Amino acid sequence: MSAFQDQLKKDFTNVFINLDEFGSEHELNGINVKCVVQSPTEQDNLLKGLQYRGFEAVHAQQAIVYVVKDDLQEFPAKDEVMTFDGETCVVDSCENQMGMLKLTLDFNHA
Repeated sequence: MSAFQDQLKKDFTNVFINLDEFGSEHELNGINVKCVVQSPTEQDNLLKGLQYRGFEAVHAQQAIVYVVKDDLQEFPAKDEVMTFDGETCVVDSCENQMGMLKLTLDFNHA
């Protein structure tokens, strides 16, 4: 592993997911992990050209979760059903960004 990769791995927890800054602890599929969570609004999604994903009488909500890949037991797959803080969700996408996973999770509320 290169010096850059070693430093990047240290920065994941010391900088990017620092609990004193943006990071927080959440339950992801029964595992407590340190992560950063973003909740884009429908307006944010529309401005990006993304289509509304709700159904009649169902409100869709999305969360983007950044978590260190090594903190999870397995790589989440698209359309996999998971739990996030005890709430059921579906993985819309999972990107490995040099060891940091960007999970986009969809929640549906009646």
